[in-house]
Amino acid sequence: MSGGKNKEARAMFSKNTFCALPWASIQINPSGNFKICCFSGNDNTKDHGIGKDESTGEVMNILTHTFEQALNSDLHKELRLFQSQDKRHPVCRVCWDKEDANRKLQQEEYFEPETIGGLSYRIGRTFTHMKDQENGVNLEDASRIMNSDGSISNLPIALDIRFSNLCNSKCIQCEPQYSTLWYSDHVALTGKNTFWVGPKEYHIHAEGNKLKSDFVRWHDSPIWWEQFETIKNRLLHVYITGGEPFLQPAHEEMLDRLISCGQAEKIRLVYDTNLTVINDKILQKLDRFKEVRFGISVDDTEKRYELIRYPSSWRKLNENILRLKKHSNMFCTITSCVGIFDVYAPMRVVPHFQNFGFDKFSFRLLRSPKCYDLRWYPRKAKDKIIKAYEESDLKLQHKAMTLGYVKNTYNSDSEEVCAQNIKSFIARSDALDKLRGTDWKETFPDVVELLENFL
Repeated sequence: MSGGKNKEARAMFSKNTFCALPWASIQINPSGNFKICCFSGNDNTKDHGIGKDESTGEVMNILTHTFEQALNSDLHKELRLFQSQDKRHPVCRVCWDKEDANRKLQQEEYFEPETIGGLSYRIGRTFTHMKDQENGVNLEDASRIMNSDGSISNLPIALDIRFSNLCNSKCIQCEPQYSTLWYSDHVALTGKNTFWVGPKEYHIHAEGNKLKSDFVRWHDSPIWWEQFETIKNRLLHVYITGGEPFLQPAHEEMLDRLISCGQAEKIRLVYDTNLTVINDKILQKLDRFKEVRFGISVDDTEKRYELIRYPSSWRKLNENILRLKKHSNMFCTITSCVGIFDVYAPMRVVPHFQNFGFDKFSFRLLRSPKCYDLRWYPRKAKDKIIKAYEESDLKLQHKAMTLGYVKNTYNSDSEEVCAQNIKSFIARSDALDKLRGTDWKETFPDVVELLENFL
């Protein structure tokens, strides 16, 4: 690694704001565009974490730009310069909100600050995954390898990849950019045959009796595979999701290439998956890797799960999760997106899977669609939510994110703004019921109780 020195950056880099991902990792989203990471982007950043070419203003894509160019997008450089000034960049809001939720409870003396090497847990987890790896970047490296404009000259050791938006589910919180099954519902809900992925618009069109989009099949291009060959022997960490990753032929080819070059035994694979289509052929390939971690999407239990992850089967999910326990290099984390629908989901999800012998859980704040955000619950509802969590017997680590976020946003918005978003939530939920033959009010009586003044 090399690069011009930046003395100001060296003096200002801090454990409080340093994250290794913009230095040693890159995401390729379903349309082939380069993005900082899976969490980057929020309502206030139009780029959605997607990098642009500073000279042309064009979105950086795997078919038009190299990995090194992508790591030096205008947004990447800006983010590194923010870090060099010990400042939070708005594109990282998702991580900072989760961080602040934990800090809120620490301030109220719910628990001692949980740290990794003196870093906060949220930032520390990312930091430690990278810093001790060969060709990784740690706090001390940053000022040495960064040029004064925020650029660097190294290739990634971690890849975050979504081969396409091909999916067999259309989760209620999802969008066309992540699920092909969402195309028809998107057109019906919005009256539009277009959708946006960050700064770029895509179109939905009919081919025979199927709806398709103008996403480029970049993963079938020799350009992609030529690019992959430049980094495959450096990779130590690969995060894969979709769409649904286990539906993707290109995913299997990537695994084969990593196995054949001998790199698989050094690599940690991490998946976010609905785990509905796992099979023995794939499991045999995964056995060749150093470690495989599954983040299994479970936003609630039983009928609630089946409505949120429509049209997935609760029974099939449980059967497939139990299959993974037979493989010694495979580990499971139950991951839940917590929003208005599933505000109480941790209280059901955790005990259910603990009975199966699982003890790893991850809860994420739901941001999109905007109207699903927990922050829009009115204060009276938030009082009930806070009381329920404080009185629950969940371990603090399993309720800290939800409880802290509700407390942090208790007075952040006017009741009028909250009411507008709640009405949008209800209208969207009612519309999806009509399209899918579901009934959210019957399925989520606890949410109905919280929103009784709006129904």
